[in-house]
Amino acid sequence: MKFASEVSELSWTGFSVAGGNGFTIEALHNGVTVSSLLLNSFNQFFDIGGSTVRLSGSVFDELRFTEIASTTTFFGLDNFRWTDANAVPEPGSLALVGLSLAGLACSRRRKA
Repeated sequence: MKFASEVSELSWTGFSVAGGNGFTIEALHNGVTVSSLLLNSFNQFFDIGGSTVRLSGSVFDELRFTEIASTTTFFGLDNFRWTDANAVPEPGSLALVGLSLAGLACSRRRKA
């Protein structure tokens, strides 16, 4: 699953696995794995609602789900929600804010 922009957190509802050897979830950034989660050795059906994956200190733009050699494992994910990574302010924007503050200071001096 690829995202249009960088993501810092992903959550979903409804997650099911039964039988088999499990699977891995890999979070990638520009094609490089930044984090992975191994869910394995499931022998019965289970359900986790509203699970959240948090990757502290890293962002990702792609998730990869890989089944570990098995024919009986299945899973379902639904209602995906994600948080875009915080954008870093551009230096130009910060310069404009600085110029605005300097202009306000100059206008106050002239009035005084």
